[in-house]
Amino acid sequence: MARFSLAFGLLAVALIASVEARSPIRPGIRPGYDCGFIYCPTVYDPVCGSDRKTYPSRCNLEVARCWNPRLRLVGSGVCRFRPGSNCGAIACPAIYAPVCGSDGNTYPSHCNLQAARCSNPQLRVVSQGECPSQNNCPTVCPFNYDPVCGSNGKTYPNECALESDKCSVQGLTLSHKGEC
Repeated sequence: MARFSLAFGLLAVALIASVEARSPIRPGIRPGYDCGFIYCPTVYDPVCGSDRKTYPSRCNLEVARCWNPRLRLVGSGVCRFRPGSNCGAIACPAIYAPVCGSDGNTYPSHCNLQAARCSNPQLRVVSQGECPSQNNCPTVCPFNYDPVCGSNGKTYPNECALESDKCSVQGLTLSHKGEC
């Protein structure tokens, strides 16, 4: 009898483990119940749902499916719709992994660029990271006081401040270090 109980117990555990290993939702969660306790990793591997929305990952689609059992996976990748149509909502994870778009704009993540691509199908990733500045004008300078004299006769607190003004004052150059 003990062997039978042990064998039956092991069979039950194996069967449950097999079902749980294939389940995209946490064990014990049934669609429509306890939906607030499902957490997905912040991974961007987009999938398209039958509701015309792009989800950041299959896990995120399964979370939405918990609330809407009729929701189905349509395909891998972002949902494709005609430009100008209702592109559907693209929910991007809150991560900052910037990419530079072919329009010269920096997008917070590849997902955000894909969302913008819905209305601009020619948009592509040019490079990973932020786009290079279109000009070399510093927008923030240190507060150190290491004065320099500009060719306009103005004393600047440091070279960075002079470089910043060069963008708006044509022909401005460094005259010498120190006050004018």
